[in-house]
Amino acid sequence: MLLTFSGLDGSGKTTIIGHIKDILNKTDKVCISYTIYFDISIYGIIRKIIPRSDKKKTAIQSKNQNNNTMKETISNKLLLFFRNKFTKLIIIYLDALISWVYVLYYCYIRKKILILDRYYYDFLIDIGLEGININKHYKYLSKIYPKPRLPIYIDINPSEAWNRKHEYNVEYLKEKRKYYNTIFRMNNNSLIIYNDDIDSTINKIIACL
Repeated sequence: MLLTFSGLDGSGKTTIIGHIKDILNKTDKVCISYTIYFDISIYGIIRKIIPRSDKKKTAIQSKNQNNNTMKETISNKLLLFFRNKFTKLIIIYLDALISWVYVLYYCYIRKKILILDRYYYDFLIDIGLEGININKHYKYLSKIYPKPRLPIYIDINPSEAWNRKHEYNVEYLKEKRKYYNTIFRMNNNSLIIYNDDIDSTINKIIACL
């Protein structure tokens, strides 16, 4: 079984996932969870590789200043390439393969419940905010990605999300919330919950499993 959680930063996703895992693991339903931004994506792999490269740079200091400058230039160009919205769009399509590997292994071979903190919906919304029309891409991606047993959208007031996690401004969160509402209303199987009470939210999710 695949469960996915999406929502604004500060909506309470990570806390809720932790409680859901604890509840299900006390039954015969064994769960495992991953964060798609850091584990099940090409960007997640890149994030794990870059720190290792930095450590090597620190350990082996080059005596040639020109070489250091060249490395910095290449690194900056790579960052610009991977931050480009069209590169991100291509990577979302490629990430479908990684998602299938995890789903086949954990859900079909090991018979576990796989919980993902965010899914391709979240990546898609991010590039939508950068100006790409995501409606047609959502239709294509929904056909190639593993279909969750329950795609869960944790809704919250943007001001409340900002109060919990001062990462993005309220106007940005409001705009992002509009995208979430559009995407999840296009998915008839999704569960949309307004998280004004965490215990109530958890109980509603458990009741749907």
